[in-house]
Amino acid sequence: KKTFLYLKALENLRAEDAIALQKWFSVSPENPTQKVEAVKQLMVNSGADALTLKEIETYTQKALRLVQVLPISDDKKILLTLFANQLMEREG
Repeated sequence: KKTFLYLKALENLRAEDAIALQKWFSVSPENPTQKVEAVKQLMVNSGADALTLKEIETYTQKALRLVQVLPISDDKKILLTLFANQLMEREG
């Protein structure tokens, strides 16, 4: 997820913002608060956050369709579906 997010951000940012993102990823400040905020803002500005969520949803729906045709009991299908939905709802 993080690699996809990073690559989509680089793809969609203006050149100077893409350079700034690469710079932020190359440093490890003692207090990472400024880095976290700057990177987060660049991700949002690029639209990569929304694209990543959309892609996660697409692949989850594909997986759930495949679960329905697995040769396993309905109880196990329900458990797999619940697990997938929990993964979708978790943060970060």
